[in-house]
Amino acid sequence: MARGCRLTGFSKINNRNRFQKDAWEGELQFDRVYRPSATAVKNRIKYLFPESERGKDLERYLMELEQMLELADQHNIRVVVIKMPMPGQFRAALPNEAAFNQAMAVTLERRGTSFIDLSAELNEPRYYFDTDHLNKVGINELFARHLKAVLVARAN
Repeated sequence: MARGCRLTGFSKINNRNRFQKDAWEGELQFDRVYRPSATAVKNRIKYLFPESERGKDLERYLMELEQMLELADQHNIRVVVIKMPMPGQFRAALPNEAAFNQAMAVTLERRGTSFIDLSAELNEPRYYFDTDHLNKVGINELFARHLKAVLVARAN
């Protein structure tokens, strides 16, 4: 082999699914409008916050947030934490939300990280495709009302 040459290779992969579109399953519902349901909210809360984990959640979330913020600092990345909008029915069902908000505010203030709470914005069901995810109309509205200004301000 000549001096300075490098040889590399790769394995042949016969994955029939390799050319399929890689998309989040929720994207298929992105144009859907949510019809509020107390049962759906209850089930979603139970799924997101299992009883067995509730005492550990806050500590774990804050530790992971601190690690992400530290990594961002190490790479000189400016961070703005945004609490996304969610319907009032869902927001009211979140367990220990006041404690979470307080602990997060203290953590972010200590690090000098900006925090924007948009959780009470876009309260109408027409902005969501399920209990807590914005649909296409909701994302566009969120951008027009809030995110565009945040992005422009941070870019300057």
